[in-house]
This record gives sequence, structure tokens and C-alpha cells, in this order.
Amino acid sequence: MLFISYLVTMVVIPTAATLWGIAEKSRWGTGVVVVAMLTVSVLSIRCLGIWQGAYV
Repeated sequence: MLFISYLVTMVVIPTAATLWGIAEKSRWGTGVVVVAMLTVSVLSIRCLGIWQGAYV
């Protein structure tokens, strides 16, 4: 269940961050997108660990 929630979150976060970044024309919009991409990279690493059985 954790793995599936990570996969869903990895799809939802970039979509939401892109929409938010487009709506926010200041540098905060870019900051939101950067933080979202960092979050997705951490989730990717966690998914890889779960898939390989390193994290339980």
C-alpha cells in the first residue's frame, strides 16, 4: 500500500506544482516547482528501496 501511495504521489505532485507554478508569476512559483521535483526524486529513491526490499 505504501508503494502504491508513493507512485500516486509521484504523479500528483508534479502536476499540482506545475499548475501552481504557472499561476504564480513570482519567484515563489519557481520555488514550488523546485521543491516538488526534489520531493519526487526522494519518493523515487524510496520506491526503489521498497521495490528492492531494503525498506519495510
